[in-house]
Amino acid sequence: MKKTLVLLSVAGLLAMSACSNDGAAGFNGDIQQIPSTDEIQILNQDESDAMARMEDFSSVLFNTAAEHYQEVFTDADGNMLMSPLSAAMALAMKANICDDATAGKIARLVGYDNIDAVNSAYSKIIPNLCLKNSGATMSIANSVWYNSDFSINPEFASDINKNYYGEVTGLDFSAIEAKDIIRSWCALKTGNLINDMAPNVNRETLVLLANAFYFSANWDSAFDKSLTVDRDFAGTKKTVSVPMMHKDMRECLNYSETDRARIVTLPFQGAHTMTLVLPKDGISSDELSRGISFSALKEEATPVFANLHIDLPRFTATADIDLMTVLSHLGIPQFSMLSNMGIERISQTEILHKTSISTDENGIEMGAATVVKEDNILPGPQEHPDPEEINITFDRPFIFFITDHNSGLTLMAGRICNL
Repeated sequence: MKKTLVLLSVAGLLAMSACSNDGAAGFNGDIQQIPSTDEIQILNQDESDAMARMEDFSSVLFNTAAEHYQEVFTDADGNMLMSPLSAAMALAMKANICDDATAGKIARLVGYDNIDAVNSAYSKIIPNLCLKNSGATMSIANSVWYNSDFSINPEFASDINKNYYGEVTGLDFSAIEAKDIIRSWCALKTGNLINDMAPNVNRETLVLLANAFYFSANWDSAFDKSLTVDRDFAGTKKTVSVPMMHKDMRECLNYSETDRARIVTLPFQGAHTMTLVLPKDGISSDELSRGISFSALKEEATPVFANLHIDLPRFTATADIDLMTVLSHLGIPQFSMLSNMGIERISQTEILHKTSISTDENGIEMGAATVVKEDNILPGPQEHPDPEEINITFDRPFIFFITDHNSGLTLMAGRICNL
């Protein structure tokens, strides 16, 4: 029988405003709590440079999933949804358990030179994502369960706690209640958004890593519910009638264009935005998904001073992804040694990723689970030409991504093809 490594990263983005972790059996030190503060942790130059490269990973992950869509998504209805932040954080924890060669590949993929740099950065990134008065509600939790038949390297447990504020616990994976423990943890840490995560663990399972991410935010300016009307959305499968929300934004810089897309940036209260990308005529959402760069899009698009009239469908979408397949196309091996954790065994990695998103007139609610995250600066007072009148209706497939501007990281990205 072959030993199996399962990594579980749960990202649930919804509506509580604390980052917290429970105490953990199996770790001899005090559990390091995520600091509850309004002060941003300052990254050094190397960490800041690596943050930019980590954002490149977000785009590459999205592009690769789009390219191998039929192979990756369980319900291939055209829609895409994934959390690059959760995937990157789960991978970073995985790098702490495997052999140096695999750890190096993971570190370079997520934007760092080595695993020590990854760990140092996350020890600051996690508190920065969880600032008390960020305007949104965010909670992050990390956990590691290891096979209780083995002893682990105490330095590994210390690194997970110190850098990821995580708990490390021994577990009998052959016990009937093992799946319930994992499922309950996921449900608790995601406000019950992810309540069906039950990986197939058994006595051959060596370790399971979990990252939980929970977020919600209100629009900076809500959509007027009285203006929501049913309108057609021309999906890739069929045209359906959906509730279409409407908002007018006067004398703003929230609209931009490239030669391939029309772009709207909608702010939430605080330090987060949702960027909506509507392909121009003759360009499909699939084609754009395969080549889009979130960071380049922000740099290339020139804001237009406009009176913006936006129509956006109220939508809910879910996705179930074989994330290991995506990562294998990016050079991450499915088999590795767990030497850094102190378990001298070869493991086979399985990584599943569940996500959900819901928007309405008030704001957004998102959740994700993975089994193995630009400053819009308005110019000062100056003379402007008369604002352009721009109407944009998202009544056909479009792409979106959610950005945390304190860190610059992409929390969630998706494509809506059918409603």
